[in-house]
Amino acid sequence: MSAESQERKFYRPSIDPDRDLRRVGASNTKRNLKLGPNVAVLVIDMSPIFVDEWLFPNADKGVGVACANAIRDFLIPIRELKLPVIYTTGYVFRTEAENGAWMYRFPPEQRHRIAAMDNPQLHEIVPVLEPRNDDLVLLKEKPSAFFGTQLQSILNHHRTDTLVITGMSTSGCVRATVVDAFSLNYKCVIPIECVADSRRASHEIALYDMDAMNGDVRPVDD
Repeated sequence: MSAESQERKFYRPSIDPDRDLRRVGASNTKRNLKLGPNVAVLVIDMSPIFVDEWLFPNADKGVGVACANAIRDFLIPIRELKLPVIYTTGYVFRTEAENGAWMYRFPPEQRHRIAAMDNPQLHEIVPVLEPRNDDLVLLKEKPSAFFGTQLQSILNHHRTDTLVITGMSTSGCVRATVVDAFSLNYKCVIPIECVADSRRASHEIALYDMDAMNGDVRPVDD
C-alpha cells in the first residue's frame, strides 16, 4: 500500500485533542439537565482486579486506590441521606460458554489470566469500600451494570430517576453503564474524582464523551 493510499484510508483528525479535553464540563447538550428527586448511587467494580491494577500491570499506578478513597469519602453524606447504594463486581465464570467473548480478548499464551480471574477473592469489594448490610451487591458478566442483572428492576422499586455513577474503569464498565442508563432515560452524574482508569488518555476521553452525550461530569464537591 502506497503512502498516498494509507493517507486516504486512515482518518487523521484535524482537531486539537488537548483543547477538547480542557472543555470537559462545557457541553451545551446538558444545559437543561436538572437532577430528579430520586437518586441512587452505583459503585462499579471496585475490586482488586481494578483497584490494585491486577489486570493491568502496566497501568497508571495508584489511580485505583485514589478512586476508592474518593468514593469512601463521597459515600459519607450519601449514607446520611439514606440513598440507595448499589455495588457491582465481576461474576466468577465456570465454563467457556460463560466466559464467552472474554475468551477472544486474550491470546492463547495469556489464557492463564482468565483462569486467575476466576479467583473469587479478586472480585471482592476492597475493604475501604466494604458494603453495608443494607447495600446491594450485583454480580455482572459484561461491562454494563445493566446487562444480565436485576439493576433496572431494583431502580424501579426505588423509583430512581437519577444515577450517580462511580467506580472503574472510566472508559470501560463505567462508560458502558452510563450509556445504558442514558438509553433507559435515567439522568446520570459522574463525579470526576470518583472514577478512574488504567490509562489516562482513555479516562479523559471517556469523561469528555460522557459529558457531551450521556451525562453530567462534575467535580465531587458539586
